[in-house]
Amino acid sequence: MSRPYPAFVCHTCGTKFCKSAINPHATFSLGKCDCCHAEDVPITEPRDYGHFKQWPLPADIDPLPDPKTLDDLVEPVLDHFDFEKVHRSMKLLDWKWVGRSSSESFEVPSIERMRETARNLLVSVVKLNNQYPIIGTGGFWAEKSSGNEDPLDDGLLLRFVLEQSESYFGDYTDGKG
Repeated sequence: MSRPYPAFVCHTCGTKFCKSAINPHATFSLGKCDCCHAEDVPITEPRDYGHFKQWPLPADIDPLPDPKTLDDLVEPVLDHFDFEKVHRSMKLLDWKWVGRSSSESFEVPSIERMRETARNLLVSVVKLNNQYPIIGTGGFWAEKSSGNEDPLDDGLLLRFVLEQSESYFGDYTDGKG
């Protein structure tokens, strides 16, 4: 499972891994490099450096090589997820889970418990091998995307959902039939 093609690159990655010098008309903003994950650095699109010579990068020069183990795949998702923001939201909304005590009390989960739950969901969605590509509990949803037309789009997604609504087509017709 490879990382998606970077939308933004820093100057270091652009000059090191791309085909040409920087386009003099490139526009930079402060952000996160999708290649090396450096934060609060000037970034621009890879096209401003003539695109990557090769993507994914060869393992011997890749600042963030493709995952080799399940932990290599799951841990970066957890590390980049803002559990503190979710915890603040749950406290504000008084969103409680069943407690772990024998009295089955309800409590706002700790960040550690949320992280453990999210990790279990991510591991499970990988191990279920596309039987269930999306699973969730307690507001957390883990999604495995694979078999895309472009394999660089395959990967894992973790989200926390406050609200959702849906509709099903069923016997719907567009009025023509």
